[in-house]
Amino acid sequence: VVHTGFVLASVESAVPATEAAPAVLVSAGGGVVGERLLRAAIAARPRTRFAASPWLLVGGQNLPAPALAGLRAELPDGCVLTGYHADLARLMGQCTVSVSQAGYNSVVEGLAVLALALPPREGVELRGKTLGVIGYGNIAHEIIKVARVLGMNILVGYNGQISLGH
Repeated sequence: VVHTGFVLASVESAVPATEAAPAVLVSAGGGVVGERLLRAAIAARPRTRFAASPWLLVGGQNLPAPALAGLRAELPDGCVLTGYHADLARLMGQCTVSVSQAGYNSVVEGLAVLALALPPREGVELRGKTLGVIGYGNIAHEIIKVARVLGMNILVGYNGQISLGH
């Protein structure tokens, strides 16, 4: 198998909207190692200002069936868990908070949605907003470079520590 680049269908031609965007979207990429992220999101939900808002958790196509069933058994009211969501790119651009275990394709989708959202959404100013990044690998490094160009504040969580303005 040879990786030839990123996979992204045009966000503009994404699946037509069939549902309202959730307040919080948590996506675990392909899903094989995403169970910890989803469990952390479920545990954190009551401590957020979005505790009473709708959440969508997307486990990914490769989340093992026993893990998916176990997570579904723990879901509080107001949370929905799916293994796959064809409309993920659109939802990333329309929810209030998007948390992703960002694989390459998720990053490309997120940046594409951001690029499409900026011109038509008057009043949306990213300068001075805060971007939270968990982990500091190659993908996070590239996202942080884009966020700096946009004038965003950056929080980086890595190995249990949080640094400001990384």
